[in-house]
Amino acid sequence: MKQKKIMLLGGSAQQVVAIKTAKNLGYYTVLCDYLPDNPGQYVADKYYNASTTDVEAVYQIAKDEQVDGILAYASDPAALPAAIVDWKVQHQKTFQMRTKWLIA
Repeated sequence: MKQKKIMLLGGSAQQVVAIKTAKNLGYYTVLCDYLPDNPGQYVADKYYNASTTDVEAVYQIAKDEQVDGILAYASDPAALPAAIVDWKVQHQKTFQMRTKWLIA
């Protein structure tokens, strides 16, 4: 079974608990944070230096990494980008599944 991937927006000291919890639940963790000295980068499986409020950058990373979900924990500014990116990723997956079904 393929390991599920979750993207987390923000790697501050207050957000490390969410990264650790996701890992304990068996998720592969992908972290985005624009601060190069964030502590979460040392806990996450993969780290991208990208702003959590840059919707297009976060979307491109989510698409490239093929994440199954996205979480903005303890970060109000990242909540809206997380919702937008999650919708775009899920919408794309649904479209791809429908297209495969129509072609088959």
